[in-house]
Amino acid sequence: SGITAFPCTGCNDCGATEYHVDALFQPALSDSFVKVKCGDCFKGTCDDHHEFCKLGQSYAEGSSWYATEAIDNCFVGGPHTYPPLGTFSANAMDPSNAASLMIATHFGCQHKVTGLFKTQLADGIMGMDKAKAAFWKQLYDADKIDRPAFGMCFSHSDVATKTGTSAGSMSLGGVDTRMHSGPMVYTAKSGSNLGFYNVEIRKAYLQLGPTTHLIPASKSDLNAGSHVIVDSGTTDTYMHRRYGDIFRKVYQQVMGVKYSTSSRKMTPDEVEKLPTVLFQLVGDHTRNKAVSEAN
Repeated sequence: SGITAFPCTGCNDCGATEYHVDALFQPALSDSFVKVKCGDCFKGTCDDHHEFCKLGQSYAEGSSWYATEAIDNCFVGGPHTYPPLGTFSANAMDPSNAASLMIATHFGCQHKVTGLFKTQLADGIMGMDKAKAAFWKQLYDADKIDRPAFGMCFSHSDVATKTGTSAGSMSLGGVDTRMHSGPMVYTAKSGSNLGFYNVEIRKAYLQLGPTTHLIPASKSDLNAGSHVIVDSGTTDTYMHRRYGDIFRKVYQQVMGVKYSTSSRKMTPDEVEKLPTVLFQLVGDHTRNKAVSEAN
């Protein structure tokens, strides 16, 4: 996704506060909020009334949202002197310098949402692709971060509650080396950019316990289609049907049952017995060699 968007006043049946952590954003309470007029569209296109810019996005799993493009002052987090690890706490980061990252942010003020955008815990989306409207790119263009980069560190939580869930952290302007023990490993770029993070898959495996089973798909089967992308916000992993046919054969050989995406109830023990799917990406050998020698 290429823009930040969340539900605003007037967004009926949008999940607040039945599902979402926060209530609807109220533009009328902000002195700095403005709708973007036609002719000044940053990301959207002119609406049917030829007055304001409209935005919208649909996703492969079926959800969608529609919004008016707007601008308001925004900042997130702030510089911190230690990695925010462990149990979630309102004091996990020192917010005293957060306002130093404030910018007039272009975003979508949603007036309609469907699917997961209504029922998920989070209200909205923060688009982080490589285009100009992405939040990190707006920060960089406003000289609030020194590098055109961001890092995401994921952690697993058994619960998700409105009081707070420790699900990882995001670093804007680079990566926080205190969050990982090994050196960074870089993937090779692949295909057209189009704002996406394109990668090339080298091999794929099914891992069951200590045993790893190679999925004998060729590189062309693994990378079939226009390109393969890494998308941090997608709820599912999608592969081309050419790979899928091969994957199903290996899955049945390893698990003794046919692979199925149909919903069914599972016990905790059954979940633990599911295999792990591993994708090995083609690396940027020159950069990885330089990182290795530097360490």
